[in-house]
Amino acid sequence: MKGLFKVSQGLVMVAVAMLLAAGCGSSSSDKPDRGDPEVPGVPGGPSERPLTIQLAGLVAKPVTAGLVSAQDAPEVDKVVALRLERGSLSSFSMSMRVEALVGEDGSFTMALPTESDWLLVLIDSSREGMERFLGTVNVPLTEGEDGLIGLPISVVESEAIDLGEVSLGDDEDAVAEETVDDTHFALNASQLLALAKTDNVFRNAKNIVANFHVDDAGEETWYAIRADFSWQDTTLLNDNDSEYSDPANLERESSEFQMDTNSETLTIQHICGEDVDKVPVGLFSPDGNTSLTNSDAVSCEVENGVTNYISEYLFAGSNPEHTDKTLSYVFKTDSVDDLDAGYWEWREDEVVKAVFDLGIASPVAAEGKPAGFVPSIKLDWTEDGILAAVLFQWYYHDGTGYVLVEDESELSMLRHVLEKVEVGLYEMGHDTDTVEKIDFDPAEQFTIAPDEPNWTRQEDDDLKLLEKIHIFYESGGIGRIFIFRAIN
Repeated sequence: MKGLFKVSQGLVMVAVAMLLAAGCGSSSSDKPDRGDPEVPGVPGGPSERPLTIQLAGLVAKPVTAGLVSAQDAPEVDKVVALRLERGSLSSFSMSMRVEALVGEDGSFTMALPTESDWLLVLIDSSREGMERFLGTVNVPLTEGEDGLIGLPISVVESEAIDLGEVSLGDDEDAVAEETVDDTHFALNASQLLALAKTDNVFRNAKNIVANFHVDDAGEETWYAIRADFSWQDTTLLNDNDSEYSDPANLERESSEFQMDTNSETLTIQHICGEDVDKVPVGLFSPDGNTSLTNSDAVSCEVENGVTNYISEYLFAGSNPEHTDKTLSYVFKTDSVDDLDAGYWEWREDEVVKAVFDLGIASPVAAEGKPAGFVPSIKLDWTEDGILAAVLFQWYYHDGTGYVLVEDESELSMLRHVLEKVEVGLYEMGHDTDTVEKIDFDPAEQFTIAPDEPNWTRQEDDDLKLLEKIHIFYESGGIGRIFIFRAIN
C-alpha cells in the first residue's frame, strides 16, 4: 500500500512522488579540499530543463520499532535533501539543505533546484547526533540489483518520478519500491549502472547530518571529517611507457584524516598551550586503543603570520583566509587495515563534541583495492626525454573487478561524482618545494600537460627529474590519493 510510513520491526515505508514545477535555486559549494572554498560549475543540461523538481509524499507515523520500546522508538519527522555539487559532500551540503516536515497526516512536499544533484535522508529531528539520522534513500535501477544514492537531478528528464514505498532496513539504506532508468535522466543505462556501482560514498551523509547543529537563533555549528585513502602502483611507469597503468597493481597505503570545524570554542593557542592553558583534543577509536591527540610536547610553528601545531601524527592550524572554518586538524596513521567499526569520537577537554562512523563509506574494495572510479595513466615523452603529457583513462570497480570506460563520451557521468582531479608532479630528491600541481575536469579532459617542458626522465642539472605522480580527488566527502612512480 503506497503512501504509508511504518516504524515496525525495523521497517520504514515512505511514499514519495516527484513532480516537475517551476522555481528557482542558488549555486555554491565548499568542498573540503584542504580548506579551499570555491564555486564549481554545475553539471550541464538543456537550458529548457525546469528550475525545480517537486517532491511530495504521504507518511504515516506509528511509534513502534523492532529493537526499542514504543516510547523510545525513532520517528521520521523530516525528509532532508542534501545538495551534491559534482559529487562533493560536506557540511555546506547541509547548509544548502532542503527540508520537508512530515505533517500530522503524514504528508510532505519539497522543491529541489535542478541546477545540482541531491541525496535524500530520513531523520528524527527530536534526537541529537547519530540518533538523528535514520537512513539514506537508495533508488533502484530498473535493470540489475543496484541503486542510486546520489540522484542526478541536474540532468532529470522525466516529468514525474514516483519512488513508491521506501523500506528502511538494518543497513541504514531506505530502499525505494519504484525504479529509475535512462528515461528519467539524460544518462544512458551503462552510465547509470556505473554511478550506482560507485556512489556508496554518499552514505557519508550520515556523518554530515549527525554533526551539524543549528541553535535556536539559527546559528550553525558543524564538525566534519574527511578520510583520505591512498594507494601506490607497484610497477614503474617508465618500465612500460607504451601501456596505461593497470588499476589491479594499486596497493593500499596509509590513511589520513582532516577534521574541520567552524566552532569558535577553541583557538590554535588552546591547541598549542601558548598564552592560555592547553586544552587536550583528539580523535579516539571505538575501542579506545587508538588516539590521535595534541598530547605531544611540541612547540608550535609560526609561518607567514599563521600558527600551526605540528607533531608526528597531528597537524592543527587555522587560515585567516578561510573564514568558514576556525580550525583544521590533520591526523596521519601508518595503518593500512580497515578502519575500526563503530563510532570514532572527537573530544575537546575530554568532552565528546562529534562522533563519526568512518567505516560507513569506505572506498576500499576486496583485498584493499580502490573502489569507485580509478585513474589509469601513461606518460607521453618527447624524443629528447621531456614529459609532454600525462594521458588518462578511467575504470570503475563493479564489486568484482575493474571495468574500463572505453567511450570517452561516457565520462560525462563523472560530473555527478567529482568536480576536479589534482595531479602533482614530484621531483626526485624534493618534497613539495618543487612540486607542480595541475587541476583538470575529468569529464572533459583526458590529457594534461605541464606548464613548462622541464620534466625529464633522465638526470639533467637544468631540468627536473620526474620521480612520481600523485593524483587526488574527493567524492562524497572522502578523499582518494593514487601514487605512480616513474623511477625508484
